[in-house]
Amino acid sequence: MISKEQKFIEEDLETLRGAMNAAGVLTPLEKSILVQRFGLGEGNENEKEKILKEIGVNHKLTTERVRQIQMMAQKKLRRVLEARV
Repeated sequence: MISKEQKFIEEDLETLRGAMNAAGVLTPLEKSILVQRFGLGEGNENEKEKILKEIGVNHKLTTERVRQIQMMAQKKLRRVLEARV
């Protein structure tokens, strides 16, 4: 049986995934970084959150550049989610 807390978490994740998939909001790189950083892979419960260094190695970027891209992507998502409210 799923607890109320788990249900809310799953609903929040679906909302976040929906915002990430909104047309033209995120670049493929931004989406990839957020998915890896927060373990948001769809249907893959085994996908774990990764640290900035791991993501940087995957994309051949510095840790600082990954952090900058993550912050820009989060701002974009925040604007999309705020517009929906």
